[in-house]
Amino acid sequence: MIFALPYICFVVSFFLFQCMPKAIGKSEVFYMQRTWVLLSLLVFLGCRGLIVTDWVSYYPFYAEAPTLLDADVFSFISRYPWEKGFLTLSCFIKIFAADYFAYQFILFAVDLCIIDAIIREYVKTDYYVIAYIAFFVFQGFVMEVNLLRNSQAILLFLLSLKYVRTKKILKFLMLNSLGTLFHTSSIFYIPLYFILRHTFSKRFLLLTFLLGNAILFVHISWVAGILLKILPLLGQSRLASMIKAYKVLTGNAATYSMGFGFLERTGMYLLVVHYQRKMLRNDEKVQPFINLFYLFCFVYLFLSEFSIFVERISMLFVAGYWIVVPALYACMKRTWKKCFLLVFILYCILKMLVQCDEPYYRYTNALFQSQNYDHSYIIFKRSMKK
Repeated sequence: MIFALPYICFVVSFFLFQCMPKAIGKSEVFYMQRTWVLLSLLVFLGCRGLIVTDWVSYYPFYAEAPTLLDADVFSFISRYPWEKGFLTLSCFIKIFAADYFAYQFILFAVDLCIIDAIIREYVKTDYYVIAYIAFFVFQGFVMEVNLLRNSQAILLFLLSLKYVRTKKILKFLMLNSLGTLFHTSSIFYIPLYFILRHTFSKRFLLLTFLLGNAILFVHISWVAGILLKILPLLGQSRLASMIKAYKVLTGNAATYSMGFGFLERTGMYLLVVHYQRKMLRNDEKVQPFINLFYLFCFVYLFLSEFSIFVERISMLFVAGYWIVVPALYACMKRTWKKCFLLVFILYCILKMLVQCDEPYYRYTNALFQSQNYDHSYIIFKRSMKK
């Protein structure tokens, strides 16, 4: 529990601000809540040390990267096996910040501006803090700490969702095409324009959910057969390399196994289906996020054949939680709100405890502690062996 404690305390602090008495004044409460949320995130995540795992790759990458003004920058960008948009952005930031921790801070500060704009557009001020709790607990923390390239692509997609609602497909395509320059997974977002705009019937949603559960429980294998047929068509592409690297077609790939998260997703899914009409009456703008949430749940059911697909693809849709949780809470009656908030905080504490109770989650902050790559790398390697 010792490794998870800082993350649990951080989440609990948000709940305390959510419960501030409104008698102080609605605008005053919101000002204090927003100030705490943004400043604490900038310090806690923006100034983080070498935590979780992906810094092992990003730290030496940034040390090697030239600035955008250096003569060898185009050679570096062309030979490095990452997306060119991310490489160009990193080389641009290095003009102003040679230090890796300053680089982390700048990336997160930009992301936080976008996240805050999205939350303020789709969430009422009364539920602003709940949206950030959902963001932090439901993979937002992992996204910002461990998936620097994915985060840029995901946020560009979230910005494009307003063009789904206003039926401006060209702007939607432009933003997600730009997203592919940061992470190729953005290509999965492009067909969603034709899905996210629809309101699906309760009957369809429940039947699809039952079918997905049947696939999960009976262990029906269907993905491998499709991949086997399309693999020759992919040639030497990156997707083909990933399928081979993850041993998807060898029978050695791990399958997704049910746990406590299955109960949480099932409960949330049924609640969202039940309250869908009321959520849309309150604010029709949340429609794309409701469908994102459904897609997130379907990934766990229909792709359970391969846990690597569940882990990677579900991350693309998890942002549905960030808007759906406060929208769901807003629909409930006063008594049910109290029950929901109590269950929600207990689940959030449990989730952070299970997720973060590992040595490589040992929290450090670059503002207050010196960071040593070699020492942290030794801890990381020991943790991976265990």
